[in-house]
Amino acid sequence: MRYGFTVGGPIVQDKVHFFWSLERPIIDKGVTINIPARPEFNRAEVEQVRPWNYFLRGDHQINANNTWGARWLYEVSPSDHFDNDWAPGVDEFEGDVDWAAGGSWNSVVGDNKVNVLRIGAVYEDLNWESREEGFDGVSQITQTPRLEFRDFTAGTIDTSFQRVNLTWNFDNRFSLYVPDKNGDHDFKFGTQWRYATLDYRQSNLLNGQFDFDGNLDFNAADPSSYPESLEIQVGDRLYYLQGHIFSLFGQDKWQINDRATFSLGLRYDVEIMKTPNDDNPFYNGPGGTGTTDYPVDKNNIAPRLGFSYVLDDEGRTVLRGGAGRFYQKFRITHLDNLFSDRRFTNSFDVSFPADGVDPGPGGGNFPTDPMLVNGPTVNRALLDSLFPPGTQQINQGNVRFDNADRTSPYADQFSFGLERQIASDMSVSLDYIRVQNRDQMILFNWNQRERQGTGRRDPITRPDSRFADDVYQLLNGGSIDHDALQFQLDKRFSNNYRFRVSYTLGNTRGNVRQGDGEFIWSQVGQDLNLDQNEGPTDFDRRHNLVANATWAVPGTNGLRLSGIMRTRSGSRFSIWDSNTDPNSNGEDNDDFLAAGSYSGEGTNAYTTDFDGGRNGAVGPKFFQFDMRGGYTVELPNENTFQFYVDLINLTNRSNFNAPTGDRRSRNFMILRSLVNNGLPRTVQIGIRYAY
Repeated sequence: MRYGFTVGGPIVQDKVHFFWSLERPIIDKGVTINIPARPEFNRAEVEQVRPWNYFLRGDHQINANNTWGARWLYEVSPSDHFDNDWAPGVDEFEGDVDWAAGGSWNSVVGDNKVNVLRIGAVYEDLNWESREEGFDGVSQITQTPRLEFRDFTAGTIDTSFQRVNLTWNFDNRFSLYVPDKNGDHDFKFGTQWRYATLDYRQSNLLNGQFDFDGNLDFNAADPSSYPESLEIQVGDRLYYLQGHIFSLFGQDKWQINDRATFSLGLRYDVEIMKTPNDDNPFYNGPGGTGTTDYPVDKNNIAPRLGFSYVLDDEGRTVLRGGAGRFYQKFRITHLDNLFSDRRFTNSFDVSFPADGVDPGPGGGNFPTDPMLVNGPTVNRALLDSLFPPGTQQINQGNVRFDNADRTSPYADQFSFGLERQIASDMSVSLDYIRVQNRDQMILFNWNQRERQGTGRRDPITRPDSRFADDVYQLLNGGSIDHDALQFQLDKRFSNNYRFRVSYTLGNTRGNVRQGDGEFIWSQVGQDLNLDQNEGPTDFDRRHNLVANATWAVPGTNGLRLSGIMRTRSGSRFSIWDSNTDPNSNGEDNDDFLAAGSYSGEGTNAYTTDFDGGRNGAVGPKFFQFDMRGGYTVELPNENTFQFYVDLINLTNRSNFNAPTGDRRSRNFMILRSLVNNGLPRTVQIGIRYAY
């Protein structure tokens, strides 16, 4: 259900105008929870989303050449969440407060110059909690632990953080039109400055997470039901980040004649984000000393080129293309681990045992680790004696360091296409697009685990005794290539109907899954083995077809029918067996099974042909068809009344996410969750009155 209103109009005729809107969606999303290992937990939950959206805008025309305006957007959006493998009683709460404010000044200077000045700010206060009370209510440390069984989750979810982002923005753009200089030139020049901050508090694992080898409830008399490891956070993580981003650009849209147009541009970006390196032993290479310095990439010069050329005298066929370099920004949240996971700190995650898992429960024996002998109960007295609260000490968990040679990732993009008008209201186009992503951020582990055997329970050692766990450093090493052939047939609205058909044949591959500061599971010792990590990316979709149409029904005085159909290939996933670790690198999800056909067993079992390697399998394809019927009544004084009915997922199709590819799991190759939590056939009715 969704309701709201908008109102707008002049305050001073032809001088000052305002617009105000209020929107209140009431959204209930069903989540089907299917746990084959414990069918008594199967059920349906409802996620509730209850946002309020407010928008206010004002515009003032000072004179014929100068106008200014301001806008304000505010949203509060509480919601709760469930996952498809959570036992009863496990849920998660999200609180989100956002606002954005901005203003602009537009000036026309003479007959051929325009200047636009914009200033603004964006704010977000986001918190995710295991309980709705959040930071103002129950502390995470008082909650029961999270219980991570082999195929489902019980207890209390280990989520508790608050993130406050505030970004200020200044943007000025100047346009200059110069005609008849070997053609017409449309120049644009601009500069931008952004100042971003992040205020962060994180208490996620204060309640602890116990991991189990099986799916049985804890029984003090049954050794196999005991946890085999515990991960828990010591102390709250509190930190503050800030950064500056500067940009300059210039471009010329040069229309040489009625047929040929070129676009030439150049952009420069620099980011200044101070990171802590005073205790970084890898700054400037292994064995380096700590420093107050931090990396700044100052050579991000990005050229762009585009063209279009009309091939025939009638102007019915256009050839177009372009090339350019685009530098990616470091989202400030990509660097937050450099502050939270420092070498010396009073807050970190610690694991028991530190060298893998306790072999007892998996072998039918009681665990021997002191933090596990009492079952899934955190021994707070022992934990506090090992790590006194508030004490600055060596981080016993993962440590994250910056890299002096870190540079900005970038993408080189190329496109070439042809569009042909095949009727007075219809065109067909074909475009080829290639994107080469380079210097993508990955994580190199200086203290990579070394398993003493190939079994999941075999103990783990570390090469660097100065650290207890993984030691990650940001590194430019990832690459992703995307190739796409895009076809489109488009008919503009005429004779009471319009339609568009779009199809993309794509291929996205690389030596990383996403290129977003990710772990490289194929690393063995000091070798990342990126060649073994080659494969389709997580967002590779080979086929994507979208068709939509609108029909104004003749003789009905306002009835319109429209529909949209979407179908695409399924998402990619890998197939492996976490019981084994053939390369003994301490990871149990990087040694993929042999190519072949694999099937699940039981309800919603799925069968696929696996090509071998990372992401060598494809999940179920996606299909959805939506329709809308709407009627518009024209009223006096140009007022209108609209009534419409939406039919969403008309075929009531269940679109499943890819299944788990871990052969050790009872959920292996079983379809259990729906894309975006699924949406059954839904009817939505709306009315709108415009005056």
